[in-house]
Amino acid sequence: MTRRQPEAKLKSAIQRALRQMGCWEVRMSGSTYVRPGIPDLIVAVPQLDGSPARLLALEVKTDSGIVSASQLIEIRRLRACGAVAGVVRSVQNARHAVARLQEGAIAFFLSDA
Repeated sequence: MTRRQPEAKLKSAIQRALRQMGCWEVRMSGSTYVRPGIPDLIVAVPQLDGSPARLLALEVKTDSGIVSASQLIEIRRLRACGAVAGVVRSVQNARHAVARLQEGAIAFFLSDA
């Protein structure tokens, strides 16, 4: 039996929390078909007022995890396209990002490191 790594456990916990909040999510990490640096989770956040869902891209890192140069580049590219993208280091971080989008925030700070 293999032991799951802390970051993998965190990703799974975040995915569960996102689904509980009514979000659609897909895990992008771990595939040979995904370009290096693409955030771990791509999330469609339903809006409480019925307007179209907002795109949220999350790079998941543990407290000691280091964001790579390619991950920073992709986060910045997504932001340039109008998406909210950044690094989350806990389930609470991810829940907060979703809540801010559902409150109607157009943009807000989400760490890129």
